Amino acid sequence: MFQYITVCALLALSFMSFAKETEEKNGNACFDFKLESYFARANQIPQLKELEYQVEIFKYAREKASQRPNPELSFQYIQGDQFGEKVISTQTQIVHTLELGGKRAARVEAAESELKLTQLQSRVQKSHLISESFIIFHKLRQIGRKKTLLAETLRSFEQIAARFKARGTRGPEEEVALSTIEMVIGGYQAQSNDLLNEENQLATQLKFLLGLDCLPLAAKDSYQPIKVQDTLLDELGASTPWPKLELASLELQSANSKYALEKSNSWPDLEIGPILQSEFESKDQFYSVGFTVTLPLPLLNVNGGGRAEAFEQVRLKEWQRQNTERLQKIEAASSSERLKRSLTIMQKLASPAEIDRQHQRAESLMARGVLSTSMSIEVHRQLIDFTDSYFETEIDILESMAEVIALYGKLEQLQQYLK
Repeated sequence: MFQYITVCALLALSFMSFAKETEEKNGNACFDFKLESYFARANQIPQLKELEYQVEIFKYAREKASQRPNPELSFQYIQGDQFGEKVISTQTQIVHTLELGGKRAARVEAAESELKLTQLQSRVQKSHLISESFIIFHKLRQIGRKKTLLAETLRSFEQIAARFKARGTRGPEEEVALSTIEMVIGGYQAQSNDLLNEENQLATQLKFLLGLDCLPLAAKDSYQPIKVQDTLLDELGASTPWPKLELASLELQSANSKYALEKSNSWPDLEIGPILQSEFESKDQFYSVGFTVTLPLPLLNVNGGGRAEAFEQVRLKEWQRQNTERLQKIEAASSSERLKRSLTIMQKLASPAEIDRQHQRAESLMARGVLSTSMSIEVHRQLIDFTDSYFETEIDILESMAEVIALYGKLEQLQQYLK
């Protein structure tokens, strides 16, 4: 019996270990952090569905704006007594409302302007979502690499500290060296903890943005340096128009449509229709036919306030469009210059591959005891600083690149600008 329980327990432990390993593998395999995988997923961002719904709402708004008023049917029945005789009177009236001043056409035009504006706003928002998620995606790839670098550094210093502690007696210089190494280990452990916190925060954001079922965590081998096409700025500079300027133009068009609608609302609505009236007195029956016309007199209200408000909105949108055009020119020049500077700096920095070679060489010298403690600490500090500088420059390139591409409305084509 005891042997049976022991075998069952071992099998259960083995299954739990296998399940944990499978879960970890599945967690890492849920997103492989390749550019192709990201861009395949980026077109399925759940928030993009919200943008599609917004566009659909405004499509039906146009249909709503084109609707005509329904005819109105009214019926009256009056019964009474006149000198002992029963009297019945009925009146049937059908009235149709005729919208004067081009109200329906103005409503339709305003709805169409809002639809075009919403469609462009959706494209701009989609571009921002792609840009935002891609920068988070690459930051996670960087963190995967830096975690490995910090882990290897910590392991090396812990081995050195263990060798110092293993010595029976230590001189003053060795005591100072050990204390220094322990402080360095504590500092790197703090950095590793901060890195894990940042990784979890970014992974949670990416999980939401890409609609993933797992928490995406990148490994060291997921990282690939960012390389930008040399012809990026030339290709973008030849493209027009700028989405923000187009957006400002559509807002002006929408304001003009609403102004036309307010002017049409200055006209009253005409109500007209036939009337059929019947009267029954004892045995006598009388029938009458006529028509009714109702037209409010524009004496007290001609929608002056509505027209004045809409006109000021037109003036505001005209001014905003002019400012947008000026701002776009300034931003295009500034973002392009920032991207050029960052690319120039990147060429002068040590590449991740070079940093890896230097790190391996330092590890080898430390293991042989050739490097002094102070030199080992300084070499690793410099290697980590170089890595941080390279990664920061990479993110600066991506952000300025995204700004430039967004200015020209080409963020959907981001993949083709990366080597």
